[in-house]
Amino acid sequence: MLGGTDLVISLLVVFMGSLVYSTVSFGMGLVIVPFLLLFVLPIEAVIIVDVLIAIVAICVAFEARKEIVLNKTYVLIIGAAVAIPIGAYALDVTDPTVLKLVIGGAIIMLGIISLLGINVPLAKNRITGLAIGFVTYLCITALGIGGPLSAWYAIAQKWSVNQTRGTLSAYFTVANLLALFCYISLGMVTSDMWLNVLILSPATVAGILASRPLVKRLKLSTFRYVSITIIFLGGFTLLSRELYKLLF
Repeated sequence: MLGGTDLVISLLVVFMGSLVYSTVSFGMGLVIVPFLLLFVLPIEAVIIVDVLIAIVAICVAFEARKEIVLNKTYVLIIGAAVAIPIGAYALDVTDPTVLKLVIGGAIIMLGIISLLGINVPLAKNRITGLAIGFVTYLCITALGIGGPLSAWYAIAQKWSVNQTRGTLSAYFTVANLLALFCYISLGMVTSDMWLNVLILSPATVAGILASRPLVKRLKLSTFRYVSITIIFLGGFTLLSRELYKLLF
């Protein structure tokens, strides 16, 4: 269980991650996982973050419930449901370095497409939604990071701030709870993990509350550029971490 300095740092990081997610509807794993890995095993970090994201996603989805794009949400969820058992198994038995490098490169490429405002007709195709839902949760359950892929999909739809927050959060709520059920079924969740979730939850709630004034003042253009910045951060985080392991 987290304690002492480790706990203080983890609380601050979880607060920042919750603040980021509550504002732009993704990015919590990007903020928390790299730091949490300093104190707990990778499998523990992924599962703890999964539960914390579910808590925040439920709150954000409820706040923006009237703006949820339902026909896009269920397509993402179907893709995620197929990927979750595969990702959970990969988390349990493998070190998917190649997957991390490929996904990191793909995220950066999609960030460039979003930044340049390039129209991708396939982005609005239902099959693309299934694919994004699948790959996102293959990454999240196996790596703890995957939200930037869904963020690119949301930007490509040209949704409003609250449509993006509501739709992605509804998707993350259902998918993260499915992932948690899968982790529990595989016997991967321990009492220490639940205790860590419990002691980190107040920081999660504080991040949600702190985000509310920001969301009210957030313009769509600002929201888009903040989202793209986090997308790039996600890609570079994955690539740099894995390249460092390979080279050193």
